[in-house]
Amino acid sequence: SATMNPVTWRVWARNLARTARNFGSGDLGARITVDSPIQELAELNQSFNQMADKLQTRQQQQETDSLHIAELNRLYSLLSAVNQTIVSANSRRELLRRICQIAIENGGFALAWTGFVDGDTQELAPVMHAGDAAFLQHGERPEGPSPAATAYHSGRVAVVNDIARNPPGIWRDSAYAAGFRAAVGVPLSQREQVVGVLTLYATTPGFFDATELRLLEEVGGDISYALDRLDSEAARQVA
Repeated sequence: SATMNPVTWRVWARNLARTARNFGSGDLGARITVDSPIQELAELNQSFNQMADKLQTRQQQQETDSLHIAELNRLYSLLSAVNQTIVSANSRRELLRRICQIAIENGGFALAWTGFVDGDTQELAPVMHAGDAAFLQHGERPEGPSPAATAYHSGRVAVVNDIARNPPGIWRDSAYAAGFRAAVGVPLSQREQVVGVLTLYATTPGFFDATELRLLEEVGGDISYALDRLDSEAARQVA
């Protein structure tokens, strides 16, 4: 049968001890890397590494599940707070101010702003905002390349999930320089006509997944409903 000389044996034994020690200390990527010509020890290598693979996969799945649960909790918190505000807001100004605050506090976004087209400049001018607002120095043309402009023009949720990959331009360069890496524009309507946008920025590329986009579409519809309600109430008070 195969044998190991003393030097090879010591190398293998040290590798086994170091690997087991590292694995036990939390390094789930640790593996036995020194082969053995002895069948029983080779099988031990294989069994240890297979066990390590399974434990690492299980740990990764648990981490993924935990992140998913945290993400669902964040989205639920955002939607719940938005719905409470929609019911309780007594003015458009209060509604939009609270929506922006909720986006930061409950949604985890870096910047939130709501804007409407200015009749004089014909630009999407921020009306309310929360978060890192230094970026909001200028309005945006409704036909421009930003998610806000695209959402306003198309009437649909518009997302840029990797600002760095967007074609260079004033909006892209300014947003990237401000530290933003993803952004989404959500159209806001009154009487079924798009009148403005809710725009959200994040500092992480790929922040807006399919679940998030569906939720934001729902949020946009809820805000639009609230705008119609507040407008109708204001009209009744005038009458």
